[in-house]
Amino acid sequence: LLNFSTKASFANVLKSAIKDLIEAVEDHCDPSDYDQFIDYPALWSSLFRISIQGHRWDDAFSACLSHPLKDRQTKNFKRLVTAMVDAGALGLLIEKIVYG
Repeated sequence: LLNFSTKASFANVLKSAIKDLIEAVEDHCDPSDYDQFIDYPALWSSLFRISIQGHRWDDAFSACLSHPLKDRQTKNFKRLVTAMVDAGALGLLIEKIVYG
């Protein structure tokens, strides 16, 4: 099994790659065409999931709010709250919600 430091490092590499893919779609397509890309919402879900796994809370919060599907935003926010509480990051969560 990987230790947390290795998992966080790996999560950071994956997060960067997924962000690059999202940026490429956004650079080359009109926002009205995003729904034509079945994988576009999946990219945001992947970014969120990888950020959660690496305890990259700011990135997870941003991916949650940026997800193009509103129902996924809601579900991801619930997952974010649960993950942060489970990781002992409740203070960070409250700070993020109150102070942005």
